[in-house]
Amino acid sequence: MKTKDLIKLLQEEDPTGECHVRIDGDPIWFLEHKPGYWDGPYNYLEKDDDDKYTWVASTKGDKIDIRTMDMWSFAERFQGNWEEMEKHIRVEYTYCEKDRENGFMKLAKQECDDYKKMRDDYYNEGYKDMVENAKKGWKWFQNKKVDNNEKPNMHKFYTWKIYNEKGKKEGSCIHNVESILKSGDWEKLDNKKKRGYYQWVYKNN
Repeated sequence: MKTKDLIKLLQEEDPTGECHVRIDGDPIWFLEHKPGYWDGPYNYLEKDDDDKYTWVASTKGDKIDIRTMDMWSFAERFQGNWEEMEKHIRVEYTYCEKDRENGFMKLAKQECDDYKKMRDDYYNEGYKDMVENAKKGWKWFQNKKVDNNEKPNMHKFYTWKIYNEKGKKEGSCIHNVESILKSGDWEKLDNKKKRGYYQWVYKNN
């Protein structure tokens, strides 16, 4: 379906433009315009004069991706902190209010708890790996551009210079740097060892 066709259908169904829109039960987060080939093909239905449909898979032209946010992705924004996440949920049911509201909040908390467990497990695995790497002689250098407070700040996790025990570069990613920043077991030094970078040194070596 093209955007003009979608707009027409929306206007027919809701001339006031005041209805909320959902896709498979989830709220719309944002829209993204991109080439048809980008991130894989898109699909649309083509209707003929006999009211029969043809499914078309294509990479031609451009497309609009409509991105939705599920509860797991919402929990991610709060890093699995239910106390904080709960403050940002409002339920406006108009019938069977209490039972439906309790059920919804129970499911939301479960998603939050599951996300937190996944994050904690991932962090602990990363911490264990980085301690072992530090003992092997890895070196971590953080780009000083992190101080520019850009939003989003890609320098927090993704522009480090990391070298293994053989002096070869390793990837700058959350797994390789999160525990360096958060555990308290690494010290941040402005020691000029690498121009434009802080060095993070494991304290227990």
